[in-house]
Amino acid sequence: MAGALDRTDQARMRRSGIRPLSVEEGMELFDAGLGADEPTLVPVKFDLSALTAQAGAGQLAPMLQGLVRPPRRAASTGGPVPADSLTDRLAALPAEEQTEMLLDLVRGEVAVVLGHADAESIVPGQAFSDLGFDSLTAVELRNRLNAATGLLLSATLIFDYPSPAAITEHLRAELAPGPAAGAVDLADIDEAGLRKALATVPLKRFQELGVLKQLLPLVATAPGAVTPAPSEARQNASRLIADLDVAGLIERAMGDTNN
Repeated sequence: MAGALDRTDQARMRRSGIRPLSVEEGMELFDAGLGADEPTLVPVKFDLSALTAQAGAGQLAPMLQGLVRPPRRAASTGGPVPADSLTDRLAALPAEEQTEMLLDLVRGEVAVVLGHADAESIVPGQAFSDLGFDSLTAVELRNRLNAATGLLLSATLIFDYPSPAAITEHLRAELAPGPAAGAVDLADIDEAGLRKALATVPLKRFQELGVLKQLLPLVATAPGAVTPAPSEARQNASRLIADLDVAGLIERAMGDTNN
């Protein structure tokens, strides 16, 4: 069953506390199972050190908790940052740096789950489906972010927030709620001022957030439009961004593509 697993899949198994079985080990366990009187058996080889680490982080499944003894917590071990410490650190930062700090955290966890050497290749606005996530990696990412933040995030996290940038904004709203992280009331926005601010945002930033990807099809499907070259399409999208009103820009940024 596991013969086709690649290194990333095997690394995920080891992080979960399960070691791969050789063909010989599997057949021996199968023979032992046939001769056993127990009604239900699970042929598995556990990595007890990995299970102990999970127990220390509060991530060990209840049915496995009797296999290991959770490590005693020292007064100061220099281990993972406690959730309250993370919240305190965020509270001391301006909004932009809060987002940057949490995005680094999310990208780092995504890189670990996908088996990447570093987080540089993780594009903030890229959809998790395009990054190669499946149900197993989705659950692992949720669990790792739960441990890193102290939150109880939903099992449907990557479907509710389908990119690293989207999860980052969700985490910021949970860990450092404030005016910038809450709901936007368009009636309170000075449109002229916001337009001026948006004009200073590099086009690359709209691309990272996924806004540009949503706008390009609109440019291509406009009545009488001719399929432009990539550079021309980006310029057209930039002009379209400039022409949108505040409500339109916010709807695009939040993923509303109905209009």
